[in-house]
Amino acid sequence: MKWFWTWLLLAGLSALGADFVTLAWNANGETNLVGYRVHAGTNSRAYHLCIPTALVTTQRVELPVRARWYFAVTATNAAGLESEFSREVEWYYTPPGPPVMQGEPWVRLTPVIERSADLTNWTSVAGTPTWFPATNRQEFFTTRRLKIERVDRVE
Repeated sequence: MKWFWTWLLLAGLSALGADFVTLAWNANGETNLVGYRVHAGTNSRAYHLCIPTALVTTQRVELPVRARWYFAVTATNAAGLESEFSREVEWYYTPPGPPVMQGEPWVRLTPVIERSADLTNWTSVAGTPTWFPATNRQEFFTTRRLKIERVDRVE
């Protein structure tokens, strides 16, 4: 099987605590290919994960641990032969920093109440905003209590 170079692009995501990367590469031009294999590992050129794919040029990979990861792709043909590894790319998790409102003197919090009679169609009403002085440090806000009262409407 001919040597081929693959250019990999990485896009990191984080959803519900799991880290994912989406890899994309240029297709191999050979006509007898049956698929690709995405190789991943936490050491350069020492891959302990191998993810077989069809004849696609992108693959979303869930990373089992937050670490520095190295990726390469190989092509496989109908005879079961595998190409050389592509050029290796590296990705590592960077934790997000705390939100900082630089230079903003105030924070405005507006409560939004959503209402539905059938859990499908929803309407929302925004309450009166509340203003807080910004500290330019990490701050957390939560709702501890929502008082719901039945009242007769007077018109």
